[in-house]
Amino acid sequence: MSRRTLWLKSKLYNQLVNPNMVYTYDVDTIGTVGFKQNNRAALQTAINAAASAGQGFYITQPHGIDTTGLTIPSNSNIRFVGAGALKLAGTNGGTYTSDSHNMLLLNGVSNVVIENARLYGSKELNTLTSGEYGMGINISGACSGIILDSPMIYDNWGDGLYMGSGNSSNVEIYGMRIHNSRRNGISIISSNGLNMVDTEVYNIIDTNPKAAMDFEPNQNSDLLKNIRIVGFKSIRCQNGIAFSFQNVPGATAQVVDIIISDFEDYFCRDSAISTYNLAKGTNSVSGNIAFNNPIYVHSNNVRDTAGWDNSVTVTITNATTIA
Repeated sequence: MSRRTLWLKSKLYNQLVNPNMVYTYDVDTIGTVGFKQNNRAALQTAINAAASAGQGFYITQPHGIDTTGLTIPSNSNIRFVGAGALKLAGTNGGTYTSDSHNMLLLNGVSNVVIENARLYGSKELNTLTSGEYGMGINISGACSGIILDSPMIYDNWGDGLYMGSGNSSNVEIYGMRIHNSRRNGISIISSNGLNMVDTEVYNIIDTNPKAAMDFEPNQNSDLLKNIRIVGFKSIRCQNGIAFSFQNVPGATAQVVDIIISDFEDYFCRDSAISTYNLAKGTNSVSGNIAFNNPIYVHSNNVRDTAGWDNSVTVTITNATTIA
């Protein structure tokens, strides 16, 4: 059975992807389009109205949006078709130091489907020199029932995908492609139920942590549980998949549960897998990170284990190295 067949037969997918959905077309509601037009306010109004009416929303044309970004409400079904795409305006004032800087923000929402998103973060237009925010898609605040189907995310100042605190559950991501994010391709701060299938991340080399995917909880209450990732590719990134766990130990015992199958790293500059900064002390941190069938292709280094005390075990099974 192919990965896409497995994806389409997921219970959540069948619940949320409605073939009979009535869509509102943005060309009828927005008017003047094009990347040079700031249509953020009009798009926000139309997306809110479609969700309230129980309708889907087609983005059929190119639109510019300002750095306020779009906030996606619960019960949204947004589909990018044809020339549909969003491009973020550049900025030369201040720094991206606020979590409010996202192209698409999902904060504490449920039952959201976003299909074929085309997001251009426009880092090349910025004259900023600092700040690590400016995300493509931010999923935070205990979201539930989220599907991202085939998003393509380019050139963000921060991360392509950021999963923040709140321990979102029932999140499924299929066929994601992320190119040239300045910080990380993907950051996973917390999740208690994530299935990610067929993801490729390219050229993450600008500012630390510089990982294709980085698991880095901010606090003891952030969970990394029930995470299943299949078919993840890191291509010409500084680091492949990183785990920085210095903030995991705390008053509450934590059990990590991550399984990554068929990971492929190509030409990483540092390490394909990095596990670092876990010193549990007297606090209870346990669990397992499992890699099944990884392939390292011309990777500079397979694994970095700096400061990892092995209270969370890392198992690597059936690895292949191509020097």
